[in-house]
Amino acid sequence: MRKRSVLLVAAFVAACSATPGASPPSASPTTGASPSAGPSSASAAPSSAGAGLPGQLAYVAGADPQIHLLDLATGEDRQLTELRPEHAELTSSGPMRPALSCGFGPYSLTWSPDGQHLAFSYGSCDSVVYVVDLDGNLRRIGDGRGPAWSPDGSRLLHAPNIPYSPCGAGCQGEPPEPSAWDIRIIRLADEGESRPLTDDGSTSGAGSVTWSPDGSTIAYSAPPPGGAGQQGILGATYLIDAAGGEPRFVGNGIWPQRWHPDGRLLVTREEDSSVLAIDLVTGDSSVFAPPQTSSISEDGSLIVAWVTDPVSGESISQLLDAGGDVLASIRGEAVAWAPDSSALAALDRTASAMLILGRDGSLLASYRVELHGGGGSGSWRPGS
Repeated sequence: MRKRSVLLVAAFVAACSATPGASPPSASPTTGASPSAGPSSASAAPSSAGAGLPGQLAYVAGADPQIHLLDLATGEDRQLTELRPEHAELTSSGPMRPALSCGFGPYSLTWSPDGQHLAFSYGSCDSVVYVVDLDGNLRRIGDGRGPAWSPDGSRLLHAPNIPYSPCGAGCQGEPPEPSAWDIRIIRLADEGESRPLTDDGSTSGAGSVTWSPDGSTIAYSAPPPGGAGQQGILGATYLIDAAGGEPRFVGNGIWPQRWHPDGRLLVTREEDSSVLAIDLVTGDSSVFAPPQTSSISEDGSLIVAWVTDPVSGESISQLLDAGGDVLASIRGEAVAWAPDSSALAALDRTASAMLILGRDGSLLASYRVELHGGGGSGSWRPGS
């Protein structure tokens, strides 16, 4: 397949700059108390409203950003990683993007389906993908970002690091080898690092990789046919068989977000950040979620979107049902849904708190955490 020029489009979850050698304070889940510094494991009683609340939540905290595991029932907060700047050193050489525009730390946290391993990206504008188990054992997967587990948990996909071009995608140049900027894949039982999904450069410049529910197909974003910037279009969505093959173009100006349980592909629209649901058999599409959607529940029945208050001009986060009716205005930014969609974790930066909200937006529990300076990144552990 003809190679496409690479578009430098990336949305990263930023984090504060790391302090080498510093030991980050542990987050202490409480209600109302100030966060306290301490060892990497701490225990505090959650609020009475959250007593017995099931679930464990991986999230990023601390001035030296590390991944923590919060037990919602007991309030125990355990630092899961001991990441150091050298963990962000890349294997690849070449024109990487300057780090000044990005934060530093772990982001794109995602649990394996069995809840035994957590994949994430670590670094700055260019990063490394790792997997950590529940004991904190770290495994390097390879240079890249945005990991995604296969439905059976046996394989892991991730997007490539896309080299920096000061004049944009139009003068990006050619990769050092055809598959250097392609989607990468690894079978977790294998040794070594991830390999390109294809060897011909057909997924060059890929991002936002996600598996279909049956594991047979991969959706991803890449420059549109003809190159980025054509007629003002920045990106497009494609499909490719999980075993490789020829990519299939889905549409311009959209980016895959995830799959609906019924098999439709949910994509974010370039124009207004609304979400379309595309039936890949018939080609029919319909608006699934409104503009400025930030999060969709695992079962597709609830939506979190940002709206502008007409009086104050401030952005307000709202919880909506699938029909678009507003259920509640909620505090904080959505971080992670419970696997059964029964609750939502949200960061309240004003209160330095992790909030657990019910399906109606009601507050189930609040935990004091020491937040890092960037956007929230978290993942609710399956089976917990």
